[in-house]
Amino acid sequence: MIQNFQISQLTPYPDHPFKLYAGKRLDDMIKSIKEHGVIMPVIVRHIKGSNQKYEILSGHNRVNAAREAGFKEVPVIIRNDLTDAEAKLFVTETNLMQRSFADLSHSERALSLAQHYEAMKCQGKRNDLIGEIESLLNPQKSSSEIQTKTKRRSDAEIGDKYGLSRDKVAKYIRLSKLIPTLLELLNDGKIAFNPAYQLSFIEDNILQNQIAEFIQNGSKVDLKKSEQLKECFAKGNLTSKKVEQIISGDDLPKRKPFKISAEIINKYFKHCQSDEEIEKLIIAAMEFYNDEDDEEDEYGND
Repeated sequence: MIQNFQISQLTPYPDHPFKLYAGKRLDDMIKSIKEHGVIMPVIVRHIKGSNQKYEILSGHNRVNAAREAGFKEVPVIIRNDLTDAEAKLFVTETNLMQRSFADLSHSERALSLAQHYEAMKCQGKRNDLIGEIESLLNPQKSSSEIQTKTKRRSDAEIGDKYGLSRDKVAKYIRLSKLIPTLLELLNDGKIAFNPAYQLSFIEDNILQNQIAEFIQNGSKVDLKKSEQLKECFAKGNLTSKKVEQIISGDDLPKRKPFKISAEIINKYFKHCQSDEEIEKLIIAAMEFYNDEDDEEDEYGND
């Protein structure tokens, strides 16, 4: 049954992983609501122990746009028949259905898939899918420790649902282990996907914060450095000083200088180009190569 509730009675779902619309998308929704009202009801459930307060399961953007449009009330449907795990699954499923997965930021993908995974795990549903993701999240465990079922069906299901490979889904779920600052740096392109994935295995917020500060101050953490940081943490010897040494490059062996042969120079560069021009082109090419090596395809074509 659809009812009208005061917007003041509604509160966002805790740890809602999706950012609210902004800019033109928000403006368009406000304009539509002013002209037609809120057509699709907001899904809510009662907050236990509260006096007529409800948490939003689906419709965070509609509520926000209605508020901006000057509305005091919105139509709602109450769902009090959901467990906490089912409510979490409801939030992620409805949001993913209403949005293009390709339009989500890395952090939204990571947090929403992690919530979705945990909700399914708590409910004991679709164990074949959970088993496969679990095996990918814990590659150090043997296949006998984690049994997977109907592999082909799960592969197809994930591919159809998210447009991602099983490996990419598992990596996004691992990314939810990152602190918010590192996730934002990933969103902003200050760190590439694969290095961020490696850093997710450093399950120490203090060390993650230190790494984030280095990146914010202009240091580059590429795949090699992130793998070294991960390896040191796994061995139990990653300290603040070690983080600084690895990121600054002081911990890496120094490579002896070498010259590029004249045959290679003549093959790939014009005779009229100066040594300075050739050096700049080589640096630009290597930076592009390293960025491509660090960053996987958005849809898991690894």
